[in-house]
Amino acid sequence: MRNMTTMLLVTLLLASLLAGIPTNELDTEDTVDQTSARSGADIDILGITEPSETTCTAAGCRDELLVGETTTFEVVMKNIGTGDVEDMTYSLDIYLTDSTKTRG
Repeated sequence: MRNMTTMLLVTLLLASLLAGIPTNELDTEDTVDQTSARSGADIDILGITEPSETTCTAAGCRDELLVGETTTFEVVMKNIGTGDVEDMTYSLDIYLTDSTKTRG
């Protein structure tokens, strides 16, 4: 008798839980707008290929950017927008960091 009471209570709990779920909301398909209300050209930066990130170990640092030295940056970009890119400029900021990677 005790086992049957437990099963009856579990069945009632599950029935009340399932009755509370609105089935009409489960059937609707909401469309996700990927453009976020933007049209035209939209550039996505895929990666910076040159120069490499500066890494330092006890033996020294590799791929350092030195003050006064000309450096060429190569960036891979992709147009993910709906229009053509007619004019494009980009800028960058270089931050000094210490050994704990804290920006200075």
